[in-house]
Amino acid sequence: MKKVIIGLLLALFFTSLGIFSTVSFMNSKEGNTTIDISVIEEKVNSIAELATVEYHYTTLAKYENYKDFYGWKIPLTTTKFLITYDGTIKAGIDLSKVKITLVDKNVLIEIPKATVLSHEVEFDTMQIMYESYSIFNRLVISDYNDFMLNEAKTMVTKAANDGLFQKAQQNAIKIIQDLIEPLIPDEYEYSIRLK
Repeated sequence: MKKVIIGLLLALFFTSLGIFSTVSFMNSKEGNTTIDISVIEEKVNSIAELATVEYHYTTLAKYENYKDFYGWKIPLTTTKFLITYDGTIKAGIDLSKVKITLVDKNVLIEIPKATVLSHEVEFDTMQIMYESYSIFNRLVISDYNDFMLNEAKTMVTKAANDGLFQKAQQNAIKIIQDLIEPLIPDEYEYSIRLK
């Protein structure tokens, strides 16, 4: 009799275990899953900066400086030159500033606006097309530095007018979509918007 009771108890135990395993498996198949925002944040933040567009350019720049006296140009004091050079501007977003929030079954990803990540002048391509210097108005290093800083701003403005930042933004959104889509379960919705 003892053996029969022990056999029944073991059969009942294994049957219960089988039913519990089947129910657990079916629940996981039906999508009763949760989402861990920290995993998505870690994946996105691990990239840091995301350069999505490169803007290559060749420009002809003019420098001119002269001494003046109450608004009047003093003769023989003009220093000027024309140079041509190539450069590259990289634009993208800083992924460390991405904010991810979860509301019910909606994941909201807020990304910063695209900015210039780097601007490099290829000095080996620089050629002087014309130069004229005055002994009364010498060119100093600070003049050259100020000139190149102004040129850099001018080229960024030109690139922006050509749609550099819009393109960088579109590419960033596409890359982030491809990055996070596999991490979000099917029953969740997600959206990406600018901060």
